[in-house]
Amino acid sequence: DEGETIEFRIVGDEEIYGRKDYISLQSPMAKACLGKSINDEVIVQTPLGRKIWYINSIRYQSG
Repeated sequence: DEGETIEFRIVGDEEIYGRKDYISLQSPMAKACLGKSINDEVIVQTPLGRKIWYINSIRYQSG
């Protein structure tokens, strides 16, 4: 509804290295996204309340 778009890469805890565009596989956002497809709704409970996101693209990076 707010028009905000975010892009992030889900990685293992040891791969984050302070990158703001990486999130841990253990994070609530990553867990909510796992198994979802394009156009799916993702609901995440945050410290500011419940947030609803929509997946509009998925990319996989090999190697």
